Amino acid sequence: MTNIQVLDNPTMHNLLINLSKEESFTFREIIEHTLESFSVNGERQYQPPPSIVNRPNGQNTLFRPFTSDTCIGTKITVESGPDGQGRKSPPHGVIVLTDSKGNPTGLLSSNEITGYRTSMNAFRFLGERMWIIL
Repeated sequence: MTNIQVLDNPTMHNLLINLSKEESFTFREIIEHTLESFSVNGERQYQPPPSIVNRPNGQNTLFRPFTSDTCIGTKITVESGPDGQGRKSPPHGVIVLTDSKGNPTGLLSSNEITGYRTSMNAFRFLGERMWIIL
């Protein structure tokens, strides 16, 4: 476990917000390629279905596992139940990564990654539309 990387939300935010324009585009392309390979290509058959646990107190937990020849992991997202005044906190989570043998390699806070991935995917379609219009 000496090679495990642990990155909390402030660290992830700092890494992502300081990407250059070129690095942002490269990162977006890597995310696109990864999502496509896990969703559409031959890897899809090796992806376990996500599962959800809904607790009586209103807490909902999503487990989203993924596998490849080189990496196995899961994203765990927790939406807490309402507090005494009926308010809910925003969802929080973690991404756990291992190598192909199950050795832990990363523990990443998922809030910043999820927000960044979502916004980059939105810009992907905007970019395609702009290219088509021009």
